[in-house]
Amino acid sequence: MDYRESEALRLIYRSGEVETRIQELCQKIQKIVEVGLLTTPEATHIESELRDSAALSEEEFVRHSTEALSPLRRLQQEHPREMEIATRKGFVRESKFLPLNELLSYGRDKDLVHIHLAPARTLSIGELMSGVRDGLRKLAALVRQENGIQRIEATSWIVAAHPKLMERLGFTVTGPISESMQQEHFSTESRPVSNALMSREDFLYKYSPKK
Repeated sequence: MDYRESEALRLIYRSGEVETRIQELCQKIQKIVEVGLLTTPEATHIESELRDSAALSEEEFVRHSTEALSPLRRLQQEHPREMEIATRKGFVRESKFLPLNELLSYGRDKDLVHIHLAPARTLSIGELMSGVRDGLRKLAALVRQENGIQRIEATSWIVAAHPKLMERLGFTVTGPISESMQQEHFSTESRPVSNALMSREDFLYKYSPKK
C-alpha cells in the first residue's frame, strides 16, 4: 500500500463526511469511464465496494478501500497520461471555478482572484509552462476589464513543492499556509501547502500583450 494513498484514505475517514467523500470519488471514477479506460460494470463494482467500506472501522476502511481502488492504480501505471486527462476534465468541470483552459481555472473573492491548477504530473515542464502561461494571459484580459481586482493568488501543494517555478511565473511565494487554513480548506491534502501572490500591476505588466 502506498503511504500517501493510505494517509489520504485516513483523512477521508476522519473527516466525518465519509459518504460524501466516497461520492466524490465515485464521480471521479465516472470520468475514467468517459475516456474509455473503465467499463460501466467495472466502475459500478468499484463504487459498490467503496460504499460498503463506509461502515467499517478505520483500519478496515483503509484496507477495504485500498483493495477496491487497485484497478485504478493499475490504470494509473499503464495509462498515466489518459488517467490524468480524465482527472483534469473532472477537476475543471466539477469545481466551482471558471475555466481558463484545460489546466487553469479561477475564482474571485472581492479584490482577490485565486487561480487553480488541474493535475498535470504527466506533462513535461514545457507543456506545463506553456499551458499555465496561456491561462494567465487569458486571465490578464479579464483582470484588465475589472478594476476591482487587486491581487492574484495561488495556494497549492504545487506552490510548496515548486517555489522556483512560481517565481519564474512572476509570483512571490509567501510560505506555508496556517494550520487552521489547512484544516479548513485542505483537510484531505497530506502534502505541505503554500501560498503565492502577485499584485495587479505586476500581473498585467507580465501577461498583457506588449504593444
